[in-house]
Amino acid sequence: MSDAKTRFMLLTVALMQGITSGYVIDSTYISGEPLPFVTPLAIVMAYLGEVASVYKSRGALFTACAASALIANLGVGMLLNAVTRTYELVTFAYVAAGLMTMKLVLKNVHKPR
Repeated sequence: MSDAKTRFMLLTVALMQGITSGYVIDSTYISGEPLPFVTPLAIVMAYLGEVASVYKSRGALFTACAASALIANLGVGMLLNAVTRTYELVTFAYVAAGLMTMKLVLKNVHKPR
Protein backbone atom coordinates (compact mmCIF):
# COMPACT_ATOMS: atom_id res chain seq x y z
CA MET A 1 0.00 0.00 0.00
CA SER A 2 1.37 3.41 -0.89
CA ASP A 3 2.25 6.02 1.70
CA ALA A 4 -0.52 8.33 0.49
CA LYS A 5 -3.19 5.61 0.84
CA THR A 6 -1.97 4.79 4.35
CA ARG A 7 -2.15 8.46 5.34
CA PHE A 8 -5.65 8.84 3.94
CA MET A 9 -6.73 5.68 5.77
CA LEU A 10 -5.39 7.13 9.03
CA LEU A 11 -7.15 10.42 8.33
CA THR A 12 -10.43 8.61 7.69
CA VAL A 13 -10.13 6.56 10.89
CA ALA A 14 -9.28 9.70 12.89
CA LEU A 15 -12.28 11.54 11.44
CA MET A 16 -14.62 8.64 12.23
CA GLN A 17 -13.22 8.44 15.77
CA GLY A 18 -13.64 12.19 16.25
CA ILE A 19 -17.21 12.23 14.96
CA THR A 20 -18.16 9.24 17.12
CA SER A 21 -16.52 10.75 20.21
CA GLY A 22 -18.23 14.08 19.59
CA TYR A 23 -21.61 12.42 19.18
CA VAL A 24 -21.24 10.39 22.38
CA ILE A 25 -19.69 13.12 24.51
CA ASP A 26 -22.16 15.78 23.31
CA SER A 27 -25.06 14.25 25.23
CA THR A 28 -23.11 12.69 28.09
CA TYR A 29 -21.43 14.24 31.10
CA ILE A 30 -18.07 12.65 31.77
CA SER A 31 -16.72 13.49 35.20
CA GLY A 32 -13.09 12.76 34.43
CA GLU A 33 -11.73 12.41 30.94
CA PRO A 34 -8.08 11.70 30.08
CA LEU A 35 -6.20 14.30 28.10
CA PRO A 36 -6.69 13.20 24.47
CA PHE A 37 -3.11 13.79 23.33
CA VAL A 38 -1.45 11.61 26.00
CA THR A 39 -2.38 8.24 24.47
CA PRO A 40 -1.11 8.86 20.91
CA LEU A 41 2.02 10.54 22.27
CA ALA A 42 2.81 7.58 24.55
CA ILE A 43 2.16 5.07 21.76
CA VAL A 44 4.44 6.94 19.36
CA MET A 45 7.21 7.31 21.93
CA ALA A 46 7.04 3.59 22.80
CA TYR A 47 6.99 2.67 19.11
CA LEU A 48 10.05 4.79 18.41
CA GLY A 49 11.87 3.34 21.40
CA GLU A 50 10.94 -0.29 20.78
CA VAL A 51 10.81 -0.61 17.00
CA ALA A 52 14.50 -1.39 16.61
CA SER A 53 14.67 -3.94 19.41
CA VAL A 54 11.42 -5.87 18.85
CA TYR A 55 10.69 -5.21 15.19
CA LYS A 56 10.14 -8.89 14.38
CA SER A 57 7.71 -9.46 17.26
CA ARG A 58 4.46 -7.54 16.85
CA GLY A 59 3.11 -8.88 20.13
CA ALA A 60 5.97 -7.31 22.06
CA LEU A 61 5.56 -4.06 20.14
CA PHE A 62 1.81 -3.88 20.87
CA THR A 63 2.41 -4.76 24.52
CA ALA A 64 5.05 -2.04 24.90
CA CYS A 65 2.81 0.55 23.23
CA ALA A 66 -0.29 -0.42 25.26
CA ALA A 67 1.60 -0.49 28.55
CA SER A 68 3.23 2.89 27.95
CA ALA A 69 -0.11 4.47 27.00
CA LEU A 70 -1.85 3.04 30.08
CA ILE A 71 0.96 4.09 32.41
CA ALA A 72 1.12 7.59 30.90
CA ASN A 73 -2.65 8.12 31.15
CA LEU A 74 -2.95 6.77 34.67
CA GLY A 75 0.14 8.76 35.73
CA VAL A 76 -1.33 12.00 34.40
CA GLY A 77 -4.65 11.13 36.05
CA MET A 78 -2.93 10.60 39.39
CA LEU A 79 -1.05 13.88 39.06
CA LEU A 80 -4.32 15.70 38.32
CA ASN A 81 -6.18 13.72 41.02
CA ALA A 82 -8.77 12.72 38.41
CA VAL A 83 -8.68 8.91 38.43
CA THR A 84 -12.24 7.64 38.58
CA ARG A 85 -13.99 4.61 37.11
CA THR A 86 -15.02 6.73 34.12
CA TYR A 87 -11.45 7.96 33.64
CA GLU A 88 -10.18 4.38 33.62
CA LEU A 89 -12.82 3.20 31.12
CA VAL A 90 -12.17 6.09 28.74
CA THR A 91 -8.42 5.45 29.07
CA PHE A 92 -8.93 1.82 28.05
CA ALA A 93 -11.08 2.95 25.11
CA TYR A 94 -8.40 5.43 23.98
CA VAL A 95 -5.68 2.77 24.19
CA ALA A 96 -7.82 0.25 22.30
CA ALA A 97 -8.54 2.78 19.54
CA GLY A 98 -4.84 3.62 19.27
CA LEU A 99 -3.85 -0.04 19.05
CA MET A 100 -6.51 -0.79 16.43
CA THR A 101 -5.22 2.09 14.32
CA MET A 102 -1.65 0.86 14.76
CA LYS A 103 -2.70 -2.66 13.75
CA LEU A 104 -4.34 -1.35 10.57
CA VAL A 105 -1.27 0.65 9.64
CA LEU A 106 1.19 -2.18 10.30
CA LYS A 107 -0.99 -4.62 8.36
CA ASN A 108 -1.19 -2.37 5.30
CA VAL A 109 2.34 -0.97 5.34
CA HIS A 110 4.06 -4.35 5.34
CA LYS A 111 1.92 -5.94 2.62
CA PRO A 112 3.86 -7.24 -0.35
CA ARG A 113 3.28 -5.12 -3.43
